[in-house]
Amino acid sequence: MENKKAQAVYLDAIETWGEQPQLQLAIEECAELIKAIVKWQRAALVAQTTINSLDVPDALLDEMVDVEVMLEQLKLIVHAHNTDALDRFDARKQFKIDRLQQRILDWKKTHS
Repeated sequence: MENKKAQAVYLDAIETWGEQPQLQLAIEECAELIKAIVKWQRAALVAQTTINSLDVPDALLDEMVDVEVMLEQLKLIVHAHNTDALDRFDARKQFKIDRLQQRILDWKKTHS
């Protein structure tokens, strides 16, 4: 979880506007991030280059931040309904990281 000031703001947003509107906003922000990623990829295609040679647009960074802010609120909402959910979240996250690491190792073995 982020710092206490940020957490207080997230809780205030949930209390001010309610869980359901914040869940809807999380969905909208995820969609906006998808759109920003697609635009960045398209810019690379139009320029006939890769995203590595393009500057990261501020719009993409803004959408990444918006999704992160909403994810933190989502964690608080989930925790309010199930107090062990964040522990399970952390365990699932570690599982996914470990699985990704294994997939990378497996890929490198077959492609080297």
